[in-house]
Amino acid sequence: MVTAAAGLATCTAVPASASVAAPAPASVTAPAAARQAPRDVAYVAGNSLRGEPGRVTVIDLETNSVVTTIPVDSAPAWPAVSPDQTQVYVTAYGTVAAEGTVLVIDTATDTVVRKLDVGPTPTGVAFTPDGAQALISLNSLHTVRAVDTAGGAVTASTQVGLGPGQLAVTPDGAKAYVVNQESNSVGVVRVTPLSTTGSIPAQPRPQDVAIMPGAPRAYVTNDEARSVYVIDTATDTVTGSIGVAGQPTQVAFAPDGRRAYVTDRLSGNLAVIDTASARVVGTIPTPAPFDVAVDRTGTRAYVTSYYQGTVTAIDLVHGTVIATIPVGPAPMGIAIARRNPPRIPTATTLTVTAEPGGTGRTVLTAAVTHAGGLPVTSGRVHFEYDGIGLGAADLDAYGRAVITVGNLPQGRLRFVARYGGTATFAPSASPPVVVRIGPDGTPVPPPRPVPPRARGCADGEPRGHGRVSRAVPRWSSAGRAGVCRSR
Repeated sequence: MVTAAAGLATCTAVPASASVAAPAPASVTAPAAARQAPRDVAYVAGNSLRGEPGRVTVIDLETNSVVTTIPVDSAPAWPAVSPDQTQVYVTAYGTVAAEGTVLVIDTATDTVVRKLDVGPTPTGVAFTPDGAQALISLNSLHTVRAVDTAGGAVTASTQVGLGPGQLAVTPDGAKAYVVNQESNSVGVVRVTPLSTTGSIPAQPRPQDVAIMPGAPRAYVTNDEARSVYVIDTATDTVTGSIGVAGQPTQVAFAPDGRRAYVTDRLSGNLAVIDTASARVVGTIPTPAPFDVAVDRTGTRAYVTSYYQGTVTAIDLVHGTVIATIPVGPAPMGIAIARRNPPRIPTATTLTVTAEPGGTGRTVLTAAVTHAGGLPVTSGRVHFEYDGIGLGAADLDAYGRAVITVGNLPQGRLRFVARYGGTATFAPSASPPVVVRIGPDGTPVPPPRPVPPRARGCADGEPRGHGRVSRAVPRWSSAGRAGVCRSR
């Protein structure tokens, strides 16, 4: 067995977990090149005023310009970005020509790659922190459903209050809160297993809910009551109410949680709330504000203007409008994604050994780690020798990918394992492992180390001098004095 790890050889026993036969020679494609420089973009759902098919507009936040427009055959309303930034889920109510669906957009290509049939009138959507599930509210069915993001199937459903809308999931992924617009309440939902565990009374027409970063607090806007409720997520109780002059609609927090920003449709302002004192400390004039998103620096906000057909870019440091971006009729929800985010460097090592039991097969084990030697547990590893593909395997919970191959050609082969990376982890390749394959198609054990030749000394040197010499020590009379003599 031979293991390559940054040029060092070690020995490790490993089990086999997958078996494939060595294929005929074929070319191997190297991992994709490094992704482009990071760039923040906003996805804006354009609902259309008359119920016709809408669009999702993509805005480059560096230039405040439209990058592309994605046409869809439904009426998109509310977008949410997956935790790994690779996908955007957009709820679409439906039109006369198309039923309601959830659109899945690939952020690398800005194309709709999947449509999820989760039921009628999908409204709010929120991801669990690990990205494994998306929770979606169905307004007309008064339910919240869980979707497996890997396969796109609905895995669970729970009844909540009347007319559920926006959702928010706590940072630990244990609970979700959903505003029930028709029953004037906030539903408390356990994520696993999905079930409704409580209801918190709200003032008339709750509209949106958001979790404060770094604190067990949720803010709920109540547009008819002109207030924002503060909910303690540890006790699921209302601990305060913040008055907003007009009609508070949507809410978003700065990344550090020190400020909350609330769109006020009636007065045409973006209200600024200081979360420490729980009061409005300023307003920023914004035409017909609807939804709001704050960028990752906390210095800019982007506000959709439903009746203006625009997105307003706001400098939060100075409280001024810096750009007005036309996006088409009736923009509703907005969400910010970091396209091409920098990925965490990884290191891949490869071990090659004969399968126990004389089966004539060879086991290849790759181990992938990141900072501090911690295992990478997602992604796929491709194996090859001399540029010929052998197969691939997914990483397990210990950061290992294992395949077993047979019918390897006899001779010296150069093995490499290539980790393809994920949206979070960068690709990497192992140092080459050169192995001699024997007639039985398995690695030939390396020869045992040759011990050093008998140690002796030259004529006349003191016995035990330790220098390697062709002189053969023998005892003689002189030897009794402790010197060497050659034959």
